[in-house]
Amino acid sequence: MRFSRNTAVHNGVILDAKSLSCFVKKVSLDHFEAWKRSFPAELWSPPEPNTFKINFDTTIRESFSTQSAICRDSNGRIIKAISQISPLCDPTYGEALAASFAISMATSLKLLVFSLEGDSQVVITALLHLP
Repeated sequence: MRFSRNTAVHNGVILDAKSLSCFVKKVSLDHFEAWKRSFPAELWSPPEPNTFKINFDTTIRESFSTQSAICRDSNGRIIKAISQISPLCDPTYGEALAASFAISMATSLKLLVFSLEGDSQVVITALLHLP
């Protein structure tokens, strides 16, 4: 895909910025609705008042992995969200990278009180047993 100031070209089709934006929004909403149907219960719980929660996760694909972290305050407001692409790795290693990424986020935000939440029991257990 090539981009210029107001257009994008993909497979020989020229899209103007507004059409591309509408398409991305539609795809995002479709994915969000599919996610809500798959996981109808509220999965995220807020941290204690005046604290922050940083959720982290990894995704493993055929040739790469990604790590992400999102920090929210006790009202659920997103403070910061970050992601990175890394070389292909083992899922547990990817979760550990994501946890490290989340801790780096907390450090950069100078958070004094925060909790970390991830879905790897191995990584969470390791974090709980740090000296």
